[in-house]
Amino acid sequence: MSWNYRVVRRTEKLPHFAEPIVTYAIHEVYYDENGDIVNISEEPQPIISDDLFGLYDTIGLIEKCLNKKMVIYETGEEEI
Repeated sequence: MSWNYRVVRRTEKLPHFAEPIVTYAIHEVYYDENGDIVNISEEPQPIISDDLFGLYDTIGLIEKCLNKKMVIYETGEEEI
């Protein structure tokens, strides 16, 4: 199993709102041995580290995900 950061689009119907709320965030996405998505972290990932170099590494990984297709939270599939 492998993982990376991905931009995830989530659509939620909230009480007291006529239209669904759409948000975009960075999540951890997990893949099986065939490269198929098997899990998406429930909560967006914070940009945090215990040292400056770790922070640079995390930001670098997040930058890479901006060049990949977006993942739809509700279906677990990449946007076409």
